[in-house]
Amino acid sequence: MHGIKTVEVRSWITAKTGPILIHASKSPEADPEPWTQISTPELMATAGLVGGVIGVATLVECITYTSREAYAADVRHCTTAERFRPPRLYGFRFEKAQRVQFVPWLGNTNFFTVGAEIAVIRKPRMKRLLPTRGLVVRLPEEGPR
Repeated sequence: MHGIKTVEVRSWITAKTGPILIHASKSPEADPEPWTQISTPELMATAGLVGGVIGVATLVECITYTSREAYAADVRHCTTAERFRPPRLYGFRFEKAQRVQFVPWLGNTNFFTVGAEIAVIRKPRMKRLLPTRGLVVRLPEEGPR
């Protein structure tokens, strides 16, 4: 959410583009490399958020890594070459990341729907994120799943 890790690595490809909510897993990142990028209290506060929506960013492309060398050369995913698994991995490249008011929500390793009201954090005020391209932003009566 702070522009350091702009590529999220996955084992599957996507053709999706546009605004995507960013979800922080309940499980911490096992690779120690991304943790070396945390250098300020603001980054640590964001890194400490788990099990919910933490931001929104624009997915602009899906990169295909077909070799360990190509994967290692792209430092935007902030992980080590040891994470590469043949025959390929995919990198979802994001731009225009913005933090949002944290919303606890169960996640998934694939895309999933979040039916919650999400507020983008702007300084000095907050602005409600309006629905765009299928992004659901109203809180259901049953609450978080």
